[in-house]
Amino acid sequence: MNHPMSFLTRTSWPIALLLWLAAGHVTAQSSQEVKKTDLVTGENWSYQRINLWNNQITERFRQDLQGGVGDHRSVLWTINFSQDGRRLGSVTREYLDATTLAFFDPKMEGRHIPLQFPLSPGKHWKFQYKYNPGSSRLTVEQAAVVEGWEDIKVPAGNFRTLKVVHTGYYHAIENASSWNGRIDEIYWYAPKAKRVVRMEYRDTTWDGSQWDHWRDELVEMNVSQPSERK
Repeated sequence: MNHPMSFLTRTSWPIALLLWLAAGHVTAQSSQEVKKTDLVTGENWSYQRINLWNNQITERFRQDLQGGVGDHRSVLWTINFSQDGRRLGSVTREYLDATTLAFFDPKMEGRHIPLQFPLSPGKHWKFQYKYNPGSSRLTVEQAAVVEGWEDIKVPAGNFRTLKVVHTGYYHAIENASSWNGRIDEIYWYAPKAKRVVRMEYRDTTWDGSQWDHWRDELVEMNVSQPSERK
């Protein structure tokens, strides 16, 4: 009977070669640049929103891609379940920017930039935006960084994703009061899904206490891959 060490000695060179090749594969993947999403009319994605204070599902919604011009795409947004009865069953038409996967908001001054294609580990960008509804005003400044590749599991399945982290602050004014707080967002973008498959949001109040804390995650999708199209 061979001693276990004899097997390791005899196979050390092939194992080392395999490890070297695997390391090269990981390095190549880690530095891979992910280009703008190729969205196709008829594709759709369904998500659920979870309140992370109590781990309860507060809403389920579906986004159906309905075409558009250039990078501006029309999306039908349907809320299939909501704890807020005013939102339950609502259907709205939203407009998506394919270069950032951000939805346009007519009440916003500036831009919210969740992603900025092409994406690659280590990429940075900054952005700011404002809301001025009535007597209230909200100003947000954030910095984003692509931290790297991460394998995650959501109800829709397992995905290889690029993790994008946003950190920043807001300044709010309401009537005679004003305060500052922190906003943190994390996006996991999966090229296979063509969309963010998980997103977490957290903010704080004026005294630093955590306030909103929720997560969106992909439940199911219907997308075509390049090889499926003629």
